[in-house]
Amino acid sequence: MNKIILTPRESSKAFLSYVKKSLVEIPNKEDGLLFSSNMATLDLIQTYLLSKGDKFYEKIFKPIILKEAISSEVLSPGSGEVTLIFSLMILEKYLPRIISGSPYRDIVDEIDQEMKDLFRRSSLSSRLVSKKSLKYFINQAFENTEVREIIKTSLDLSGASRKIFVEKSLFEESSISVVDGFVFKLPVDNQFIMGKFWKRDSPDCLLIDGFIENVSEIHHFLENASESKRPHILFVRGMSDDVKNTIYVNNRRGTIDVVPVEIPVTEDTINVFSDLSAVLCADIVSSYKGDLISKAASEKIVSVDRAEITGTKISIQNKSSKNRVSIQIRELKEKRDNALSPEIKNLLEKRIRSLVSGRVVIRVGQRHISDDPIIVEKMDKFFRTIPSIIFSGIVDKRLLIKSLEKDRDLDLILIKALDHQNIRSIPTRSLLSSIKISLSIVSSILSTGCILPYSES
Repeated sequence: MNKIILTPRESSKAFLSYVKKSLVEIPNKEDGLLFSSNMATLDLIQTYLLSKGDKFYEKIFKPIILKEAISSEVLSPGSGEVTLIFSLMILEKYLPRIISGSPYRDIVDEIDQEMKDLFRRSSLSSRLVSKKSLKYFINQAFENTEVREIIKTSLDLSGASRKIFVEKSLFEESSISVVDGFVFKLPVDNQFIMGKFWKRDSPDCLLIDGFIENVSEIHHFLENASESKRPHILFVRGMSDDVKNTIYVNNRRGTIDVVPVEIPVTEDTINVFSDLSAVLCADIVSSYKGDLISKAASEKIVSVDRAEITGTKISIQNKSSKNRVSIQIRELKEKRDNALSPEIKNLLEKRIRSLVSGRVVIRVGQRHISDDPIIVEKMDKFFRTIPSIIFSGIVDKRLLIKSLEKDRDLDLILIKALDHQNIRSIPTRSLLSSIKISLSIVSSILSTGCILPYSES
């Protein structure tokens, strides 16, 4: 661990050079697409995360800026990018004063007072959302009239309870569907559902995180299925051909109604048993934990309200799992929001999507994607801001400008930051979060001097 020993003036000079570098490299929204890991995007934070510089930039400057910008986005979706731009612009304005010898405490106190006034006036500029203002917000975000209608229709279908998800479609045209139940995209051998749709009320389920080699291991499970005459679903990592054949033959005879679902370990399914456990309110039987499968097969069977199975997915309805699923989603969202890798974020988002019962799914067709390569990202970001809009209202930039003072530096910088992102209206909560956390970033950097430790590795 090395230590860079700098005076406040020296550290401010270093910070100012990276502030200017960042502002030059971060384009305006009007400049068009950004590119992150060879992917088209409009996410400034993602692009900034992957920007490169020397060790001082990578180990000291960028982490301070990024950590707070990401925290702002987590606190209020839609605020992270404004926080990033606003804080950089403030630093560009005030770091030269530190370099010229002005006491940083006086400058921080001045900024703190102006920020409080800016926060108050921004709050007063907020307006509750009406149908008219929401329509204006949608029209501002999307130019394509068809996409606007998709957004409006999806909001109508979602009501107060359904979540909205956006994904790419391989089909030419876009579509909207309402999906009830927890849906897991898992392949199922068609021979066990007779090559068609399997739909049952109150099926019994068993989770076995392991490979079933012998029929004797699930003897009690099959016996229960035969005696109760109830439908059963068996989730396992894998089965021998002998076990599969036994289930198949008895299904054909009509002595049991069992669908085995094999879930091998892959990148997408490594944690699926944890999610299924929450949805089913079931314990996972695992030989790795010392469970005796033959014994557990008769003790850990649970029943759910309904299940629907095709060859490619499983839909489960289970009202009793509400609390367990809520906890699971909360933990996954926390991991997603703190993840820096786009791949990990994507995997966690897929898991969250499976755990949301009752949702509207927008599948964006290739025609709309060819017109706008980042339309899926735009729609997803828009829907993430909706709770903030409903909860806190909207600030129209035109009204905000009227309430601000033209001779105050921070007021002018905020409008400049909004212009940089081509923002005409913003959720109140997002704006206030950006102001508050930008103050934290600026105060931290302006007051930094003397010893800055960082690792050479």
